[in-house]
Amino acid sequence: MAGGILVGLPLAGATLAATQSSLFLFTGLAQLAFAYPARRVGGRTRPNVALHLSVVLGAAAQVATVLVPPLRDAFGLVTLDALPWIVVAGAVTLTWLGAELSGLLLNRHPAGSANAGQV
Repeated sequence: MAGGILVGLPLAGATLAATQSSLFLFTGLAQLAFAYPARRVGGRTRPNVALHLSVVLGAAAQVATVLVPPLRDAFGLVTLDALPWIVVAGAVTLTWLGAELSGLLLNRHPAGSANAGQV
């Protein structure tokens, strides 16, 4: 996904600074999105309010680095137009969806199960 952003945004007319800022945003948000599928690799999990709060606060902080001028300047980022925001949102969604689907497949046939490998 990051490679697609790195190549695709400049081809779509984004500046190098906007592409770098988009990659920074994507990598942080994608890691937060991985928290949920990663928890379920071993099977069902119980609700975790602390995890939800951490992900929401982390995502808000990540977005703030682009939206809040002092943070943006401190991190060397730039204001993003609509296209990079859409691309980042789509890339994070696809990354999360891929991880969820992988988790579903792994949980369907857990390693060491008597039924593993059988269809």
